[in-house]
Amino acid sequence: MSGRMSGPIHVTMTQARSSAEGEEIVLDDEGLEALSIHTARADGVEVSFADEQFRPQAERIAHLAAVGLDAIEELMGGPCPFLIELVAVPMPGPPRRFRYEGDSPDDRYRMPFPCVVRSGGSSGNLGVDETALHALSLAYHEVAEFWLILPQHRPTALTDLSGSLGLLPIRVNYRTRWFREGLSNYAAFLAEERILAEVPDDVRVERMGGAKPFSTLAEAGSGLFHWVQGDDRHGQYYDASLGLFLLLERRHGRPAIVQAVAAVSWLSYADGANIEQALNRSLGSDIRRLVRRFTWPRTGLTLVLAGEKENPGACVEKVAADSDAAAAGIQPGDIIRAVNGRSVSSPFDWEWHVLNALDDGADQAKVGLVRNGQASQTTLPLRRP
Repeated sequence: MSGRMSGPIHVTMTQARSSAEGEEIVLDDEGLEALSIHTARADGVEVSFADEQFRPQAERIAHLAAVGLDAIEELMGGPCPFLIELVAVPMPGPPRRFRYEGDSPDDRYRMPFPCVVRSGGSSGNLGVDETALHALSLAYHEVAEFWLILPQHRPTALTDLSGSLGLLPIRVNYRTRWFREGLSNYAAFLAEERILAEVPDDVRVERMGGAKPFSTLAEAGSGLFHWVQGDDRHGQYYDASLGLFLLLERRHGRPAIVQAVAAVSWLSYADGANIEQALNRSLGSDIRRLVRRFTWPRTGLTLVLAGEKENPGACVEKVAADSDAAAAGIQPGDIIRAVNGRSVSSPFDWEWHVLNALDDGADQAKVGLVRNGQASQTTLPLRRP
């Protein structure tokens, strides 16, 4: 732990108004302030909660949040310079819809996420489930991005601007989004990685959700560096930006990424071109060329989150005709549970393990499947174009 004296993260555990069937959760400022009675603390994190029965969960969330914050601060090169407030809602399961009706206080940034905790729960996980952990991961993405764009903090990565002069539309594109989103996603990845080391094996976490960082990076190519606000390829580029930083870590190591971020922090004018040049100088690399040369196996698979606690994994949504996946006997509806003996809980895990295999020089992978409740295994070629 970093030994922070004051807490940059505040978590409020609160009850919330909900619809008749609990499908919609609504949070407001009045409810947040009125129900913050008790407090639990960990290094750099304070958790307020209304009911003493939730103290074990509050202490657990405080600890996990502090662990994740350490990872962010190591990446960004210093203590978190602002106060973040998260919201945890004790409820039996995640809501289908989530709304926040209120404003951030003047002295903090309030980021409400539906963070599921339960009054019960086993002694192992204290009722803090994978939804709570995913909420922390989302929050840490926002923490890192605030760090980059707020004018009172360095570096200030310029954001795209749009407006009008009379009837004439005006748009200024600084093309920093690949860096802002990529570094923020990478920060969330590092925080999640650190948090998962603290989580018992009986808590299933869909690591990085449905992100597909490497296949999207290969598809986006150098077009990623031209990503601007309002681009209709947002979903693809969002994942690809994470893929860029993970690829840089693979090629140069994590300490080199930290040094490169520090190099960017000294820029007096941080547009996309200047950031790219600073990274290239620090890494001794050409990141645009690295992206252009990066390829991904065309297996013919389209994967989505399985979304089932009883049968987690990456669900096969589509299989292209005459593809390697079709030849291997993989069918839509199959759940991929393992690659080369390594567990798969999400499409991210699939791509992560496939990249490991490729880096080891493999040209095929053993894929563990579940179909109609029956486990099987097949061999899938990994042919890059």
